[in-house]
Amino acid sequence: MDLEQLCAEGISLSEDSLFVTIMGLKSFCAFAGDLTKSFHKNARMIVYLHFGMVAISATGSLLSDGYDFLRFTAIKSMNIEEDCSVHPFSARVGASFKLIKIFGTSGIIGTIFAWSLERLCATIFAKSYEKKSSKLGASLCLVAIGLAIVDVSVHLSRIDFSALLSMVSVTKPAIDISMKFYYGLAAIEIVSVLLLGCIWIMNVRYNSIKSRIFSTLAYKSQIQENIEAVSFMFPVAFIHCFFGLTAALIVPSIALSIEDPLHKAKSIAEFDLVVLYYVVLPITLFWRNYVKRKNAKRVVELKVHGDSLNNHFTMLRKLFN
Repeated sequence: MDLEQLCAEGISLSEDSLFVTIMGLKSFCAFAGDLTKSFHKNARMIVYLHFGMVAISATGSLLSDGYDFLRFTAIKSMNIEEDCSVHPFSARVGASFKLIKIFGTSGIIGTIFAWSLERLCATIFAKSYEKKSSKLGASLCLVAIGLAIVDVSVHLSRIDFSALLSMVSVTKPAIDISMKFYYGLAAIEIVSVLLLGCIWIMNVRYNSIKSRIFSTLAYKSQIQENIEAVSFMFPVAFIHCFFGLTAALIVPSIALSIEDPLHKAKSIAEFDLVVLYYVVLPITLFWRNYVKRKNAKRVVELKVHGDSLNNHFTMLRKLFN
């Protein structure tokens, strides 16, 4: 593709107000992007890795979407007197930005799946899980990282780094394989959410049966931890699955039906809504933390009120006896 055509594509993209606005909003979401201390060390390890992957994915989004947004606005205005106000750039830059996001996004999905497997083990081996070492958590973290590495490696094998780009993308040879990967990741997300839902139902059922009174304290404690942990992670997994399915089902369906490479890359950028997760995640966690603190405060107030009533009746007994 010659420079004149790439330049024309860049100018065309910069004049698409809706597209530029979407790039700006996605950049903002990526930029804007003490709850687990009671969990088992395996669970905490996976949660921390999940947050790390969110940070990596958000960084990749900020670099890729932010770079295009700047090129189509500020940089274009500075080059307005030149023949080509939106210059093409090397795929080494654009594809690298995208690969950072791909690694983080795959890692997010991998950690949610790892979390669901960890909670499944915690449910099956509830009587002895408290004494389990951190080997399971470390192994599941490696599985999540491995999924991200495989995703990036497959893309690396197909990217044409010698190409010039009019907008950030993984280049045409890698786009089709990228869309197929979306379907696989969507399947993993659905399995993770369904598994977490089943685990929650199992633990709530165990917690309500009458024979529970004969169970050991360690078993009861583990069941309660499982309920709290899944209650913490299920909304997170469901929210990401909601946005992820948009990216994994709608985006490939649109992209695979479009022949023009520029239109295909543009459609992918417009409908990839996973970036909203970077904003919704902290809001969800903040809300859960607020509710948890409020409930804890209420329990303390009830206890204090109960203690004051006991003291009152004790004083009355002493007075009349």
